[in-house]
Amino acid sequence: MAKKPLAGAAEAPEIFADEASSVTIRRNVARFTFTSDRPLGEGADAEPVVVGHLAMSVTGFLSLYGRMDSIVRQLREAGRIGAGEAAAPAKKPAPKAAKKVAKKAAKKPAKKSSRK
Repeated sequence: MAKKPLAGAAEAPEIFADEASSVTIRRNVARFTFTSDRPLGEGADAEPVVVGHLAMSVTGFLSLYGRMDSIVRQLREAGRIGAGEAAAPAKKPAPKAAKKVAKKAAKKPAKKSSRK
């Protein structure tokens, strides 16, 4: 027996995201910020851009976590992902702007404190 579609599902917006760049819980509300890598100009390197936000109850968050954990176990059992693959996200190279700031900071001499 096929499941009945949820009311309003056709009108709901679909958002593609490369990752959840932040997940926080405040006052019993879980808040997600989703980003997608997009070039910010002609020939520019792709940088993460916020594409959406989601806020849900902690109860809903825990339900989502349980479903996601079940899917990850199924993917492992099917050999589609490795044992540690879903445990930690891959490190992304720093955007060019962050690299420039880091280089400038490395060149500046440390300020000496006048307090003793």
